[in-house]
Amino acid sequence: MGRCRSHRFCLCPTVCLSADVAQTPGLVLVPPGANVTLECEHPDSGFLYKFWYRQEKNRPLTLIGSTYSTQSPNMEREFGSNRTIIEPKTAERSLLLILTVSGRDSATYYCASSTHSATGRGAPCAELGDPPHPVTGGAE
Repeated sequence: MGRCRSHRFCLCPTVCLSADVAQTPGLVLVPPGANVTLECEHPDSGFLYKFWYRQEKNRPLTLIGSTYSTQSPNMEREFGSNRTIIEPKTAERSLLLILTVSGRDSATYYCASSTHSATGRGAPCAELGDPPHPVTGGAE
């Protein structure tokens, strides 16, 4: 655990404790209608909160949803359909499934992990892992 490093994006206004987050695969190019599974993993079982984000080109990050350990995910309203699914596997591992990919799914996807869900101000304290997951679904 250490402070947020300069090559990572930290979402908290003060110091974050961090665990190195690995995301695989790094780049996904799929035809429309395919399913995609993105994996997020880190070595520290103390980081029980997982957050999945997506970022469309020239847009801010959007929270997809979050989980605590292996409990059921809390999905944001925009991603509440059965096409975007977060599967918490262990305290250290989480999957993001995007079913029946279309052009509207083209974005960079990020996973973050934290020891807690929010700071006193209500903002997530999470370090985004790299490499990100750009998903291109083709034209609709």
